[in-house]
This record gives sequence, C-alpha cells and structure tokens, in this order.
Amino acid sequence: IIGVGNCASSLVQGVEFYQMGQGGRLGHYPIHFHHARKTPPDTFVKDSSIHDSMTRWIVLHGTHGVLLERNVGYMSIGHGFYLEDGTEINNKLVANLGIFARAAVDNPQNPRKVPGILAAPNLHGGAGDDFPYRSDYNNPTVFWIMNGWNDFQDNMAAGAGTCGACYWLVPGFNSGMSK
Repeated sequence: IIGVGNCASSLVQGVEFYQMGQGGRLGHYPIHFHHARKTPPDTFVKDSSIHDSMTRWIVLHGTHGVLLERNVGYMSIGHGFYLEDGTEINNKLVANLGIFARAAVDNPQNPRKVPGILAAPNLHGGAGDDFPYRSDYNNPTVFWIMNGWNDFQDNMAAGAGTCGACYWLVPGFNSGMSK
C-alpha cells in the first residue's frame, strides 16, 4: 500500500497493484494521498493498474495538485477513484479507466465477502440507504467526486456492481483533519 502524507513529490508510473487495500479498514487503500495538501508540480500516478482491490483504487484526501493519468482500475470493493471529502482541488484525472466498482454486499460479485468501509449501520440506527454515508457499501461509484474544482478529461467508467453511477457531485462534509 502506498500512503503519501506531507512529503516530497511522488512519482508512480507503470506499477501493478493486485489485491491490495484492506477491506473494511478506513484509510487502507492501494494508493492513498492523505492530507498531503499542496503537492509539488511533478506529483503523479500514471500508466498503472489497480485490480481486484479490497477497497477502492486511488484516494485523494485533503490533497491538491496530483495528476492521475492513464490508470486502469478493475474490480474494487466500494468506490474506485475517490476524492474524499470536498477539500481536494487542482487535481487532474486524465484518461483513466475504471471498470466494475463492486458493492460490499454478500453476492457472487464479492466472493471473499470483503466488507465495505462505510458498511456500519446508518446514522439513524436503522436500515436503509442513508446516502451518501453508506454509498460505498451498497451504491459504489467508479469516480466519487466531492468537489468540481478539479480537472476531469477523457475518463471512462465501465460499470458499477449495484446501482452505482459515475461522476456524482454530492453534498458532503469536511471530516477529520480537513475541517
């Protein structure tokens, strides 16, 4: 798992990430830029593949100025390419392909029964969707976008395992250190 915090630029190119991430564990993703804030101009993940992921593909959280280009994500549990809480700006997602963001439900699409990160009971204590808070559990998206102040060019989403959609701009809240 590549975790990037406050550090020099990260250059990742041509890497295969297979069965990475930890299902049901917040912050344990194959590639995770966590509160790196403003990154150097040469920070990127390019020409890489993330497949059969236990949770998500690439997460940008409280991070600005990253280039994600020509990456392929295939079979994630929960959301795929994930801009976490709406504070992420000036990132570029260019020509990425996301295929099959799977729900963390007990069905043939999740044969290892990997739990979702947001699979806890809903905020009201009962059953139901409680969108967007449980969405990676039951409605995963290929591209989860919380802030439109990023560049998205020539990306493609080729499926989600349940009722997921792509390029959702949903209301959210800033959590944790992003407050």
